[in-house]
Amino acid sequence: MPLVVSIIILLSTLTILNMLQRTEYVGELIGMAVHLLSDLFKFTTTFGIVFVIFAFIGYLLNTEMLMPGKKLESMYEIVLRLFDIMLSGEMEHDRFSILGDVYSQTFLLLFGVLLLSLLAAMLINKYK
Repeated sequence: MPLVVSIIILLSTLTILNMLQRTEYVGELIGMAVHLLSDLFKFTTTFGIVFVIFAFIGYLLNTEMLMPGKKLESMYEIVLRLFDIMLSGEMEHDRFSILGDVYSQTFLLLFGVLLLSLLAAMLINKYK
């Protein structure tokens, strides 16, 4: 029963949006929101592909990146570490070898600078 109600509400909302899209002022806003969502989907896809590649490289280089005596990390821990690096920018330098530091800095540079600049450029070029 709740599934049927949810489907009815979704279809009603889509019908209302379709009717409002034909109006002069709201139609432009709805069209802009649709373009924004398509740009966001493109960025999320690019972001996800690069993130998965970095996580897989981190998993493959797990033993070479860690200092001697440190335990190996699972794929889950590597993904969490990448998210932590991406959000806070802080790394445990005593845990990684030089290769691990280069890997972390490259990841931080690529995600912190290049991909967020790509998102900003996509949005600025679309709506100027």
